Amino acid sequence: IKGTFSRETAAVAAALATVEVLEAVDAPRVLAERGSRLLGGLMEAIDSARRQEQISAVPYQWPCMPYMHFSSDADHLRKPFYDLLLDQGVLMLGGHMSYISLAMKDADAVEIVAAVSTVLAALPRRSA
Repeated sequence: IKGTFSRETAAVAAALATVEVLEAVDAPRVLAERGSRLLGGLMEAIDSARRQEQISAVPYQWPCMPYMHFSSDADHLRKPFYDLLLDQGVLMLGGHMSYISLAMKDADAVEIVAAVSTVLAALPRRSA
């Protein structure tokens, strides 16, 4: 095979090593479990803040891809939610699903849920 990178094999070795790790830890199962726990915690925070009519945490196709859904009458809360969440040190993607990884631990999920709880308490209660 001809080409600039035809003899470069480091990327292939890295890809194979990654697949081995993913198989060894049963990544799909672990990610589904962690994502489900995170989504459950987010919904508990939303319920505790009595915001379930406005906001929900849902899996975007898979539990490891959490998505914060804002009802049409709460869309004005979207930007302040994500801005305040970033102030809490948590980056979630506004208007897009977020992602978790194998590096995420239960303590990280607890921290995220706590930040979301703080943000939900700070959001205005007025309607659009």
